Amino acid sequence: MNVENQDAHVEAESRVNEPVTIVIFGASGDLTHRKLIPALYIAYVNKLLPENFSIVGFARRDYDDEIFRGMMDEAIRDHARIPAQEEPLKEFISRITYHKGDLTTIEAYQTMAEKLSDTARIPSTGCTTYRSNRTCSILQFSI
Repeated sequence: MNVENQDAHVEAESRVNEPVTIVIFGASGDLTHRKLIPALYIAYVNKLLPENFSIVGFARRDYDDEIFRGMMDEAIRDHARIPAQEEPLKEFISRITYHKGDLTTIEAYQTMAEKLSDTARIPSTGCTTYRSNRTCSILQFSI
């Protein structure tokens, strides 16, 4: 196997194929802005994320989807190790939503579970809600 084919084989094995939702707790923090979202954008551009994915930012700040997406767009432009490409960036940002909640209250997790069960906005497999009991590789709500 030559080096080019070997790289393609490694990339194909590295890619997650099933739909997935990534929930970032404390999403208004510096780590999300400087590291997590830029790294996920790079993974997206390099086709290492599944075609059907979403990212949910969970934090206490009073943001909505539009404000949070604007902040993540800026974070990618400022901190990604590759230049932002307009079309892929626009598509990536469209996959991000925001959920306001206090991590210390059960109500925040209940409303998050409701949000994750909205299959029109969130991939229908790859994430669990306490209602439907689907399996989630990142987080399972057991409320």
